[in-house]
Parts: sequence; C-alpha cells; structure tokens
Amino acid sequence: MPTPDAAVDAEGAVVRPPGAIIRSAAIGDTDPQLTRARELGWPTFKYAQMLGRLAP
Repeated sequence: MPTPDAAVDAEGAVVRPPGAIIRSAAIGDTDPQLTRARELGWPTFKYAQMLGRLAP
C-alpha cells in the first residue's frame, strides 16, 4: 500500500521519492534531471560531498 509520499508507476510498482541524489562531479549544475530534482526539493550532493558527510 503506497504511503502519502509514494506513487504507483505504470507497472504497479510503488515509487517513493529518494532521500538524496548523489551525483558525479561530471554531472554539471545545469543538468536537466538535477535541476528537476532540486525543483522537487530533493537534496543533491556530489559524490565527494557525501563521502565527507559519511566519513568519521
């Protein structure tokens, strides 16, 4: 059963928004998919930024 923050795709799978988008430094700040993720309010990080957050 989908939760309020989830949706069902065309195949009937439950789709939830991601907790964060982790991207390569090769993906520019103007990438259309990255721009859309930001519009949706999803947190975005470069790979190195996320590593820094996870490392002790």
